[in-house]
Amino acid sequence: MSSKSTLEVDISTEKNNLSKLLGNSNITIDKVVLAMAVRLAKKLAKPAYTLTMKLMPGLFTTEEMALSRGQCLLAKQGDLRPALDKDKVFVSKDYVRCWFKANGFSDPSDSLINEAITEKISYARKQLKRKLYSA
Repeated sequence: MSSKSTLEVDISTEKNNLSKLLGNSNITIDKVVLAMAVRLAKKLAKPAYTLTMKLMPGLFTTEEMALSRGQCLLAKQGDLRPALDKDKVFVSKDYVRCWFKANGFSDPSDSLINEAITEKISYARKQLKRKLYSA
């Protein structure tokens, strides 16, 4: 009979499925999400855009993205929605840049990465609206 409780086993299993996005940060992502993002980035024409888009659901829930004001790069007066976690956004951007260097690509532009994040947030809002109207 094992002395570990069910909770300890679940936490251990969950930790084994997570990977640090960058070695020097505490931001983690599901290993399956990370592997799929990397695989798709290698295949498609816009690897920086694809990699950024596919990393986002591993870092934020659909609700977090949909109900946020995004990265808060251009904050509008009176917008009280919370911005996405800056640490997670910065680490994901750094990961994309490091991945590009490690795989022999030229450094992606900030505007391309920001565009991918904005597009993913927009899509999350559409998903949330569909979910609310179908309920």
